[in-house]
Amino acid sequence: MTRFIKGDADGDGDVNIIDATCVQRHEAGIATTSFFQPLADVDGDSEVNVIDATLIQRSKVGLYTIE
Repeated sequence: MTRFIKGDADGDGDVNIIDATCVQRHEAGIATTSFFQPLADVDGDSEVNVIDATLIQRSKVGLYTIE
């Protein structure tokens, strides 16, 4: 069974700084080996951008809760 976690942009089953980097690479137009756009849209605005990367980073230090 596959578990989907909001913020898990690379689909490895964990939300971490690599996901923020994946979002940043997507925003810059740099290809990534795997990218799950619906999971990367942390703020739910239907766009994946640097704001989503920032929210992932903030969640890792306890300043934001991804819901």
